[in-house]
Amino acid sequence: MLLHNLTGIAQPAVPCQIEIAAGLLPPTIGNHGYELKMTYNKLLLAPSVRLECNFVDEQNEPYLTIAVEWHFNDYDGASSGITGYAHSAGGLLSFSAGPATCSGFGRIAQYSSTHFKDADWRIVSHLKTYLKRNVRRNLRFHLHDDLISPMARTELNKVRDRLPGGTGPLLPTIDRVEYAAFGHEELKIHSKKDGMRRPKQLMSGDVKHPMVPLRCSDTFATIKEAGVQLAYAATVRDAESKEALKLWAATPHRGRLFAHSNFAALGVRFGNFEKLGSIRDELHYRLSRELQTKMRFRLPGSDQELRVEGFLMSNTSGLPAHDAIFLLTSKSLEVLSRCADNPISLGTESFDVHFAPYYNSCTYASQLDTVARLQRQDSRRWHAILLNQAHDLIPDVDLSVVDASVSAEVKAKADAWLLHWMDWNAEQLQVINGIKKTKGGAVVVMGPAGTGKTLLQQALAIYFWKLGYHILVLAPANSNADHLAKQLDVVRARDEALQDLKFCRLYPGSRDFGFELLEERQAVKDRVGGSENGVLSFHEFLVALEEFKNSDWFNRPYGVVEIVVRMALLRKFELKQRLRDERNVAYGVAVDSWAILRDFIEAYQKGTFDPHGKDVVLRYRRAYQACKGHIISMSRFLVTTTGNVRSAELLNYWTSHEYGGGCLGVMVFVDEAAKDVEANVWGGIVCETWADLVKGVFFFGDDRQLKPTNTSSTGKVQFNAYSDRLDIALPCRLVREGFPCFRLLEQRRMHWVIASFPNVNFYEGNLRDGPGANSRLNDIKPGFRRQLSRILAGQDGQAIEVKGERRMAPSRSMLVQEHVDFFFDWIFPKLREYFSQFTEKKDRMEDNVMIICAYSATLYAYRDRINHMLARDNTLTQADMPRVLTVDASQGDESFMVFFDGSFQHGDMIGFMKDAGRANVAVTRAKEVFWMIGGNMKYRFPDSRFKAESHMKRYKMEIGADGRSHRFS
Repeated sequence: MLLHNLTGIAQPAVPCQIEIAAGLLPPTIGNHGYELKMTYNKLLLAPSVRLECNFVDEQNEPYLTIAVEWHFNDYDGASSGITGYAHSAGGLLSFSAGPATCSGFGRIAQYSSTHFKDADWRIVSHLKTYLKRNVRRNLRFHLHDDLISPMARTELNKVRDRLPGGTGPLLPTIDRVEYAAFGHEELKIHSKKDGMRRPKQLMSGDVKHPMVPLRCSDTFATIKEAGVQLAYAATVRDAESKEALKLWAATPHRGRLFAHSNFAALGVRFGNFEKLGSIRDELHYRLSRELQTKMRFRLPGSDQELRVEGFLMSNTSGLPAHDAIFLLTSKSLEVLSRCADNPISLGTESFDVHFAPYYNSCTYASQLDTVARLQRQDSRRWHAILLNQAHDLIPDVDLSVVDASVSAEVKAKADAWLLHWMDWNAEQLQVINGIKKTKGGAVVVMGPAGTGKTLLQQALAIYFWKLGYHILVLAPANSNADHLAKQLDVVRARDEALQDLKFCRLYPGSRDFGFELLEERQAVKDRVGGSENGVLSFHEFLVALEEFKNSDWFNRPYGVVEIVVRMALLRKFELKQRLRDERNVAYGVAVDSWAILRDFIEAYQKGTFDPHGKDVVLRYRRAYQACKGHIISMSRFLVTTTGNVRSAELLNYWTSHEYGGGCLGVMVFVDEAAKDVEANVWGGIVCETWADLVKGVFFFGDDRQLKPTNTSSTGKVQFNAYSDRLDIALPCRLVREGFPCFRLLEQRRMHWVIASFPNVNFYEGNLRDGPGANSRLNDIKPGFRRQLSRILAGQDGQAIEVKGERRMAPSRSMLVQEHVDFFFDWIFPKLREYFSQFTEKKDRMEDNVMIICAYSATLYAYRDRINHMLARDNTLTQADMPRVLTVDASQGDESFMVFFDGSFQHGDMIGFMKDAGRANVAVTRAKEVFWMIGGNMKYRFPDSRFKAESHMKRYKMEIGADGRSHRFS
């Protein structure tokens, strides 16, 4: 109990009164509509005296708590901390202190009109006086220890004994800088990669890390507290990821070789390897998407050990499902064949593979750089939003006011276009008009699937682009960024007024580079990335050229790499300048980088390119980097991921004046911001290259769906004291504390039958069905209802019962193979029969049918079956197949028809689909038809009826009650 009281909010809090000039506030201890209580907070970290005001309703039930805290440390400059602290035996507490910090004040507006009375407003007004900057006060409080139990009083006195005037030794954190265990700088922590304190350092000195889980809330008391929590949450998670990767690589895994274009692909099934933390809480270990690795193995029947290098593939289309598939980049399939003693048997025989991964620290380094930037004084514009304490103190900013260089005519045309581009509903118009009055230049827009968030985001981004601003659109994952870019491309194609819209999609180059090109210092340390994030990305160019050889044109015409290839072939540009090395330092004489790149493309296409000529490869690579930078510098509209925002290409070239033009300002849009780690979200806002140019930021998302991905161990063994901070998204904590938020509640995407369940279960019945939510299936796709009736009766929300066995794959992921077999044996042929009659891609199955899987083993089983069918039937193409995604990857996506396979058979074996946000995503991706494949969902064990019912079981039961559950043997 003592450790809990010293590291968090001490309990119990003692009823108290404030001594004011007119007497005491409140005048008596009793029911005044509120109750004041005094306690302490974070005494072993950043000690403070905490005054809580608990508001209660007429039934004496609490509904709101606000708090002010005075700090023993000088958190706000010299002389801001507590002095003269004294606690008399009679219950009088007195001290002098500077301004207090606070929490809960933003939530007052939620209750002021329905609950607050005059006495409530008086106490709020009084507490707000304690927040005034540069003011010191003498404070006196009357504490009523007699109103708490003797046992509670004993525990509280153990805490008081360690404070000034107490009978025990003084806490080492008194009269020290706050969070002294994390660094001795007064107002910030050192947030540089390889400079963070290690466990031994955290436990040394007078002030030590308590080494227990620490409380994380929706507010930060100080800027240094924000820095400590954000930086150390990221640091420990990175250390865990690195250690987990070491454990994975310590065990050999089984591999098989496959041909993939001119490359060899290595499919890997994981062996039994030790996992970090509690194995019971780890269902599946996922390798980092950016993983690069060395590999060594002996092919069956060969004594020669082969050593290769490659990277983890994200797009494994056309290859059999495995736990992981690596593209081998250091040796081609032809070279491997020459190295082997016997002919390579592709895809059949397996063999042991030993891995030596390069640990990718780019994301971690980017997060630390962002945290360091956040703590700087030149980021103080955002500090009030970061702290999230009192929103009425944040100045209003009108984002519709433009630079003087923008003509009135351009402004008027842009305004008219924005207002009339779509038939906006009232809530969407509120967002559009709301840009004239924003808190600190930040706008939060929340809404469920189908409420027009993406459309509104596109409109606002294009509007500011029309006004001449640079637009940075960010998303947490490549799948989300791809969806945004694809939708922008669709909008541009169908709207003649937007034919001049030019945007680029920048993909993370860190996944796609050749290891022979690693910087020596990175290769020696087996690590990729650093504070400069200077990862090389020439291999992405080679992959693009391979794609170009195998197709008429690129599938991603807006990708930066694809634009570089296209512009080189079209001879559009000339760029005469000196080439630059990895540190962006120019060398040699001026050359035309575009001409060099064209020479390389021609040599590559003719097959005369020698990849072993290091000097030549280096020249080509640096010419490619220059051309890529040229394209990025000329782009005013960029789409990428939050994790890629500090890539070398962006830092060196975007908003640069090097190639002409200028930058009026930057507007940042963060899509799916509610599912991203906070340090990533801030990255595009405070990035030093354009931080001074940022005019405003828009956060779009849904706080009722997925939380940020937290990979820290949360089992019996926990390493990350601030693990909870990784679960808290920036816009979500802002909204919970009362930050202004626009909520979109009219959905126009889902058929009303599909929308009814999430409306009731996730959105408290607040959703409205707009135009298009009651459409007839035959009006949208003539004949499709009849085709569905050949599978089962009905068209909308359905549950298909397929009896099977829920099995655990070697990767500890779950699978019901009978679900997969049923889909392809019974459902797929009839879907193929319908969609194969169309010729346009938008009408084929790939663009209209999606399968969402709860587990990766299930996803691999579906993809494996698809790849097997494509290999056996040359009349089938990828366009004839459904898309297969995980729940996480599907957020932000949509499809005409969705099948959900949660690997469910029983209602008490739901796994992580118990999470309401994950269940919400699964059931809201379909526009017209949603079918769930699973078992009868009855409880398997008798005592399960006492467990909390999951949303997925409730959905199945409701479908069954409506007669829309169909059982198959």
